[in-house]
Amino acid sequence: MKSLPTAFALVLLILTARIGSYAQGHVDDAVLAINAVVATVAEEEEEKEAPRSVPTTTSTRKRMMTIQGRVIDVDKDPLVGATIVVQGTQIIGITDADGCYKLTVPAGTYTLRCGSAGYYDNEVATRQTATDQTIVLQYRPDAFKRIKR
Repeated sequence: MKSLPTAFALVLLILTARIGSYAQGHVDDAVLAINAVVATVAEEEEEKEAPRSVPTTTSTRKRMMTIQGRVIDVDKDPLVGATIVVQGTQIIGITDADGCYKLTVPAGTYTLRCGSAGYYDNEVATRQTATDQTIVLQYRPDAFKRIKR
């Protein structure tokens, strides 16, 4: 709590110096500033005093792995904005301008479902050591026939 009186004294000194040159209406702003500084310093002091719990074993943490790759069409062109869903989870990714995706998931084996407008969806099983997994989507010629002009 040593830093609280120091911060308060500093703000009070600034306030005293400014009262002479500003109108009385600025005193309210200075009081609000003092209260904000006092609250901030008090929170910092509480954080220092509060004990932090640290897990004693690493077994409580889940191992994570990265699934990454590209989504392309049959002509080997990248598909921008294709969605990748890790089935059985709520993890979803979208490909970038190069058709690349990168997902971080708990370690395990998953099935990825990939889709894009105008293409058939494709499901692919992941590999544990997948550093670059390419998913190819087939063009769907009837995809836009339902759209009325």
